[in-house]
Amino acid sequence: MRNKTEITASIEHWERLATEAESQAQWDRDHGIDLSKPGCSAGDHKAQMYRRTAEALRREMQTGLPHCTACLGAHPNHHHGHRG
Repeated sequence: MRNKTEITASIEHWERLATEAESQAQWDRDHGIDLSKPGCSAGDHKAQMYRRTAEALRREMQTGLPHCTACLGAHPNHHHGHRG
């Protein structure tokens, strides 16, 4: 397991990326570049994935086991059907 300082720095980084992606998505909507509804743009989906990554890291810090960003499960070497 990585040390808690490293994981905390990673969590903060992913949260900053999520905030930036949300801000960019809002700016794109405000300026007519993205006509999708709030929460449905590519930027919003990026932000959601970045926040799930931060949550997976939080769970790793709590349990000592890496967690999957897609399902937040802690199983080692697991695969999802869409990954082939």
